[in-house]
Amino acid sequence: MWTYLVALALVVMSGLYYLASKGRWSKGQNFPPGPPGLPIVGHLPMLGRLPHRALRDISRKYGPIVQLRFGQFPTVLVSTPETATQILKTHDSVFAGRPYMYAGEFLTYGGRNITASDYGTYWRNTRKLCTVHLLSPHKVESFEPMRRQEVVLFVKTINESASRGGPINLTDENIK
Repeated sequence: MWTYLVALALVVMSGLYYLASKGRWSKGQNFPPGPPGLPIVGHLPMLGRLPHRALRDISRKYGPIVQLRFGQFPTVLVSTPETATQILKTHDSVFAGRPYMYAGEFLTYGGRNITASDYGTYWRNTRKLCTVHLLSPHKVESFEPMRRQEVVLFVKTINESASRGGPINLTDENIK
């Protein structure tokens, strides 16, 4: 009995979510064509074992620009070199933004970080600051002794683990 109630609740919740998300994503926006997706998982089940072939077949059916959803994230598939050139070179500033993510907002003080901020004046100024001051040849050279010391410690740790004959977990060693 409980199994049927849980299954019914999941179906109802999925249907409500689908109806709510369909209105939210399509209101006043002109998205490219694409196949109908499933609630919550979107188009992930369509990819199958050979995703490159599934994407090829989708682009043959719907054209060179297709809108798909992978889970919660709307994604645009561009399948021809000419279209990719037009998007990435001719209209690059239109597509230069980042999607909004709550985790990015929370972890980077309201998106005020070069890794999470959207493309705009703030991002350009922060990038210029990093390039001119933090990544200048003089600054990079000033950190050379520190990098050399870290490499020596890392190699020493690997040699010690290898001499004991045990396995080496490089992820744990990199995080230290």
